[in-house]
Amino acid sequence: MKNILICVDGSEGAEYAVKDALEFNLLKDNNVFLFQVVPEGKILPGTASTPDFIDSLIEYNTKQAKEILVHFSEKIEGHCLEYSTAYVIGDPAEEILDFEKRNNIDLIVIGSRGLGKFSRTVLGSVSTKVSNNATSSVFISK
Repeated sequence: MKNILICVDGSEGAEYAVKDALEFNLLKDNNVFLFQVVPEGKILPGTASTPDFIDSLIEYNTKQAKEILVHFSEKIEGHCLEYSTAYVIGDPAEEILDFEKRNNIDLIVIGSRGLGKFSRTVLGSVSTKVSNNATSSVFISK
């Protein structure tokens, strides 16, 4: 392996993904990308919102993303050849798959959201979409 993408979003699943990557020694001698997708700021249909509100929501989520990337950087520093951080605004599964293609990723490490069978069937999940569509190997941490 060479290039590892770790998807982090501040969730408990992301914590487990990083913890498992460290415990299974997946990062050693590899280049690691810590990656976060900031939600687009979509509001539920029928909910009143203004462009200013959506902009402030994206601004808040971007600030949170930067803090989350710092948090996870501190956890992996010294455990890999080198690492970098990045975040984008968009749909999580689509952006992760796009990042994978653009950066020649060999392994994607992602947390499971822990949806039940019914919820996963109806709603899907980012980890399911990524694992079904990625060209590289996917390590899903529960």
